[in-house]
Amino acid sequence: MKFPRLLWISLALAAAALLAWLISGYIQQSLILPTLEFAWLARNYLGIIPHEWFWSLVLTAVFWLAAWGLGVTRIVVPTAQARQPGGQAQGRELAFWLERVNNGPYQRWFVAHHLASLAIDMLRARGAQIQRGSRLAGPGWNPPEDIQKYLEAAMYSSPTTFGPAAKSAGLQTDPPIQAVIEYLETYIDGDVQ
Repeated sequence: MKFPRLLWISLALAAAALLAWLISGYIQQSLILPTLEFAWLARNYLGIIPHEWFWSLVLTAVFWLAAWGLGVTRIVVPTAQARQPGGQAQGRELAFWLERVNNGPYQRWFVAHHLASLAIDMLRARGAQIQRGSRLAGPGWNPPEDIQKYLEAAMYSSPTTFGPAAKSAGLQTDPPIQAVIEYLETYIDGDVQ
């Protein structure tokens, strides 16, 4: 069974060798010699150009390719979102995170950190000097103890350390987000003195 297969392979190789020998002159005259002649002429013409010019041209081409590659990437903002006032876009972002506050530690920390930043901005607007590591305090600032601890734990933590920081501050559970927002609203309206 193997002999006929081996015979066919041997015959195919012999036919290929005979055909290659018969057309070698034609291939040499029509393909190999013109290719070598073109390479020789190109080398001679390129040899006339000073090497400094050649490398300047190459570096310029590389520079323009790099500049074009960096310039091609554009960040496109959807037009509907681009027209929104800043406060409205921030409100939608906060609403997005408020819907997901119970989905994981990052979402929980993000909302708490955002509310703490808002509290700091409100206190600074009333003249309080809040430094890193200090307590939230200012004129008329008197939140319930759990809200105070919640905001301070969020202020000086990261998503991975927020849970332990809240527990070490004495919080067993987060205060209701609605209660925190209501206190901040009453504080900004000036109803808290």
